[in-house]
Amino acid sequence: MTRRPPLRQIVSRAAAGAVLCVSSAIASAQDAGPGAPKAPAAGPRAQDPSHVEERTRKIEETAAPAVCTVTAISEQVGLPKLRLPGLIIAPLPHRGPQQTEATAFYVSQDGHIVTTWDAVLGASRFEVRFADGSVRDARLLGGDEPFRLAVLRTMPPRDGATLDDAGYLAPGASAFGWLLGAAEERGPAAAQLTTVRAADESAGVYDRYLFAPLALRTGGAGSPLLAGDGRLLGIAVGSCAPNAAAGADTQPQRRATLFVRGSDVMRAVAEIASVGRVRRARLGVMLDGSSSRVDQLLPGSPAERAGLREGDVVTRIGDVPVETAADVTRTLLRRVPGETVDVAIRRGAAEVTQKVVLAEADLPELPTTAPVPGLVLEVGYADAALRGDAPAAPNVTIAEIDPEGPWARAGAQPGDRVLSIDGGEARRYLARHRIRPADLPPATLLVRRGDDLVTLTPRR
Repeated sequence: MTRRPPLRQIVSRAAAGAVLCVSSAIASAQDAGPGAPKAPAAGPRAQDPSHVEERTRKIEETAAPAVCTVTAISEQVGLPKLRLPGLIIAPLPHRGPQQTEATAFYVSQDGHIVTTWDAVLGASRFEVRFADGSVRDARLLGGDEPFRLAVLRTMPPRDGATLDDAGYLAPGASAFGWLLGAAEERGPAAAQLTTVRAADESAGVYDRYLFAPLALRTGGAGSPLLAGDGRLLGIAVGSCAPNAAAGADTQPQRRATLFVRGSDVMRAVAEIASVGRVRRARLGVMLDGSSSRVDQLLPGSPAERAGLREGDVVTRIGDVPVETAADVTRTLLRRVPGETVDVAIRRGAAEVTQKVVLAEADLPELPTTAPVPGLVLEVGYADAALRGDAPAAPNVTIAEIDPEGPWARAGAQPGDRVLSIDGGEARRYLARHRIRPADLPPATLLVRRGDDLVTLTPRR
């Protein structure tokens, strides 16, 4: 069983500074008005070590049975290549069987457990180990990348507990929290006392993080963070090194653990259990890189129906200014399908505002034409990436050539690596073809052949 440090030693260091933060958290919720959600319970008198120790024991008795360990197993499988008209998608193969352990916890009597999306990605089989040492298989229901959550289902133990949402902690407010990590051996989880702070609104894709000044142990991703009443404040999804304060460059920086809020966890669980995903309100646009410039509109999307055009720059969604693709994603996380929102855009020198009815924007059917007629392109990975010597960025190569086609006469050769198509990056051209094929075939290709760059221009 994992041993926790003596609580009186922890409280003597943490309680004095945190009691004022607890008071400010409650005051922030009270100032929000009578309709605001209740602030999470801060627990017993934070400055009294005996009360905190009593609360910790109570949490371990009532909430620890909800915590378990998930083992995600990825088998070595040979995924087939996906062949489309003029295009082959070669998936990145597994380097061999892999096994990952992460912490998880129950959130419903139906056997729904939550862990992190990173822990289950690519896995094909899941086992859950409970505090009593028993092991059961689990089934992945789905996940949500923005919240970094995954939901599995298994048969809960007879004495299993579930965790409920603790309520709202205002941005910038702080409170006490208890981190429950799964035990390394058979036995109940141990609670670790910490202070937790709600992040200020930022330009991140997800700006509702909570964070605590503690390091996450190996396998600790997925651990629940609880309020003083034993309800869920958030789930640990990763760690970061906070920016050093001015003049503090001579002192080592402490790592912080990031938590997705309990309310977002519960929303994701409900939707994933119901439809296999979290339904997202979308504009239905492909943005140009990291900017908010509209590179392409999905056919029939909310943006297209509202009159947005390619080349428009989105500057505001509702009352929130946006400048980057992350800003757009962050702003839409707060919206639901069917909601109408004002979208301000810059179109040349003009400023235009359009009303957009948000919806789930699905990709259109796969195209029936080749992206480069007369060629079969393969999207794969370099050998160095497969060995782990380089990031696994896909490349585009010529796999087959129509011997009677224009590209054969232009000198194209199998194995040529395609860098650009009609002056644009090759993968971007293929992404655009996936959404809306061009009316005319491309006129030029820039390829790498060994150490040489070759421009191919067919005669029509």
